[in-house]
Amino acid sequence: MRFSDFAPALQALRRPGPAADMDAVQRAFAPYGGPPADYLLVLAELGPCALQGVDEPANYPAHLLVLPKPISAIQTYYQDDQVLRQGAKGDVLILATDSIGCGFGYDTGDGMAHVTCDNYRIVDPMPMTFAEWCFGTIACWPETPVSCTNGVWRDDAGRAYTQARPQIVTLP
Repeated sequence: MRFSDFAPALQALRRPGPAADMDAVQRAFAPYGGPPADYLLVLAELGPCALQGVDEPANYPAHLLVLPKPISAIQTYYQDDQVLRQGAKGDVLILATDSIGCGFGYDTGDGMAHVTCDNYRIVDPMPMTFAEWCFGTIACWPETPVSCTNGVWRDDAGRAYTQARPQIVTLP
């Protein structure tokens, strides 16, 4: 699967951001064997960007913001160590955020497991890779994917989406 498979949806939703800081990406992941391939795919094909509804004002928070480099949940994003008391086994490298303050990234103390951190710092595992989750965010727009099996994403209401039929919903 490639992000170009979602070209019509991306044209409507994607607002490019600053270029990826590949030196910072390499430094952040160096202690863990280098950046995961699925994260590099996201940076190469989607790039740092905001995914935002076509009718939303530019000053609204992005539905999804893919960052130009990973940031530490403890040192930078939340600026406290609550994630360690709420399920993380190590610091979380945040790769993307959403409009309500959730972070999405890798738990450095749990074999680089893909996790979400909500605005209360509760850390939950994600049952898909970061790339699958980004693909699913586009396919399920404006809903958020909670699972992916064989290229079919489901949102929290159980609705199914595929890359062939992504939903583009504009606000009234």
